[in-house]
Amino acid sequence: MSARHGSGKQPSIENSAGGTVPRLAAVSAILYWLLTVVTGLTVISTGKYSYQNDSTAHWLRVEQLRAGTIVPQLSQDFPEWVVKNDNGIIKPFNNTAVNSPFAYLPSLIIQGDYKASSIATLLITSGIIALAIWLAREFRYAILATAILPMTFFSLTFPTADAMINSISLLFIAVVLCCYQSTRFGWLHIGILSVLAAMLGQVKITCILVSFFVFVLLGKAKKIPLKIALVVPVMASIASMAMWNRKVAHIATAPSHVSIEQISQLKKQMMADPFSLIGSWFQTFFEPLTVDTEKIDGRLVNAGRNLQFFAGTEAVQLANAVVIPVLLAIAILVIVGASQRHLQSWKEIAVPALVSCAYFAATCTAMLIAWAGKSSGYASGIQNRYFVPILPLLFLLVPRLVSGARNRTVFATVIALTAFSYFGIAISFLIDWK
Repeated sequence: MSARHGSGKQPSIENSAGGTVPRLAAVSAILYWLLTVVTGLTVISTGKYSYQNDSTAHWLRVEQLRAGTIVPQLSQDFPEWVVKNDNGIIKPFNNTAVNSPFAYLPSLIIQGDYKASSIATLLITSGIIALAIWLAREFRYAILATAILPMTFFSLTFPTADAMINSISLLFIAVVLCCYQSTRFGWLHIGILSVLAAMLGQVKITCILVSFFVFVLLGKAKKIPLKIALVVPVMASIASMAMWNRKVAHIATAPSHVSIEQISQLKKQMMADPFSLIGSWFQTFFEPLTVDTEKIDGRLVNAGRNLQFFAGTEAVQLANAVVIPVLLAIAILVIVGASQRHLQSWKEIAVPALVSCAYFAATCTAMLIAWAGKSSGYASGIQNRYFVPILPLLFLLVPRLVSGARNRTVFATVIALTAFSYFGIAISFLIDWK
């Protein structure tokens, strides 16, 4: 642990332990990237198991963007949002048509087939997360704990918008935490945060709420103009989202479930009866997963959707022996991370708490409107993977539970447990179990 000054404040990153923290952060980032890439390439190369969420719809969106169609057009011959394949045949898809091109940046940079795009997505987005781990410095534990979660790992291994959603969100949070630890905070930081916040506005509409995490820096900004300027990144994310949302406002996210006319009506109902909406948030938070009756191909789906945090993916649920070690590693990271560096005041702690609550409420509301087609009740279709962007914020809320933990012991334990689980993931894909 870093020693404290007489004032009770922790020393800056630049002066802590003679640079030990930056070195550990760099090593953590490099090891994370190498382990993720090696395991990811194994998963991609085997091509086993259909574990990807909405893979066809995401890939059709990539094909559409590569063909130069930024905003999808409605086909007169088929009542869905469509893309044409190489033979000119119309193929339908829905819930990815509203995604910004930025959400598929790796696949647009590398103009290859599905496997090549999967590799590009893995290399680029895991690299972004590795950068986030390095930048977070003493708060790297919260980022790393989120990054090594199998649910997060699998989101990086195919051309999906989730890869950019998760990596950009983690990078933004890491840069805020880097600013929090810096001895100087000024206008350059505001500029960098504004650019990253604009990216948040492009990856997913609910991610604009992550930009509000900048208000944890109110105490760091010493002068009034700088405090006021913290609004700029928030406005940048909202403006970025609004510009893209205006282009696709006529598209229903899931037209086979809820039409654009129904969406407008549902929004009016929610505004007229906000207490019913609050009840829906409560119900979604507590209702047992098997109570909801939504089915796909005759099977209940919400249980699988919400076991992703513990089992890896919705479609492929890993064995306990594979998942438990990495979950234990995550718990160690979160607990030890809180003992080594944490937010100082209740006002600072309130920021990630409020952002997390708002993100949950917004996600539930979005699912009710776009997927469930109702203004109250359980938000059917909601999945654990939607909450990866705010997991670091939740981890920051963990209080100091231990003290005096040795860095080397923690480091070695986390490496061993994570490596074992990732080795298990690779083995589960390499062996033909039938």
